[in-house]
Amino acid sequence: MRRIDEYFVEQLFHDAICKYISQRRKPDKIHVTDLVHECLRFSYFLHKELPKWKMSEAISLWIGQVIHEFKLGLKYHEFEVEWNGIVGYVDEYDPDLGLVIEKKTCKELPRAPYEQHVKQVEYYYYLLKKNNYKVNDIFILYIDVANNDIRVFRVIPRDLLIIEKEILEKANLLKSFLEANTPPPPIATRFCRVCPFYVLCHIS
Repeated sequence: MRRIDEYFVEQLFHDAICKYISQRRKPDKIHVTDLVHECLRFSYFLHKELPKWKMSEAISLWIGQVIHEFKLGLKYHEFEVEWNGIVGYVDEYDPDLGLVIEKKTCKELPRAPYEQHVKQVEYYYYLLKKNNYKVNDIFILYIDVANNDIRVFRVIPRDLLIIEKEILEKANLLKSFLEANTPPPPIATRFCRVCPFYVLCHIS
């Protein structure tokens, strides 16, 4: 019989939030969030394994997802849009205004939006435009959960053809690795130290 103690409760919580933050993924689709990471090897393992985040990272992601579920009052919340097998979930979208808002949690407000977040909303912009949805304004809303503050940045997307070339190249490359059941080569980034696939990455 399993021992019921403090460790049991910790693991129960940890397993539950790891499952919670992975629940929305569609394994047969390429997600926009798969394509904004520098390392496609991480995205590959997301399709093959349930990530086992360290407790601190799991809690940060869990808090972020709970905040994402808070509605700002626009027409659509977590609006699902798909094109050519690539799926994205736009945090807040109003087709009448052509307004896109992406919410991000942080522990310190950035002076400028992070590159991968800019690419994420650009890819949403691409998917929306390919589905004939209007997009006039794009914003990233950073929510500082450590200091209870916010900062908003307007994003001016690159030319649609440049975005299209980039997103399709990445998606096709990831698809080819997934179909071959072979992980892409690793790319060392600052994210490696918290990657839930660190051990798996080094033995594959």
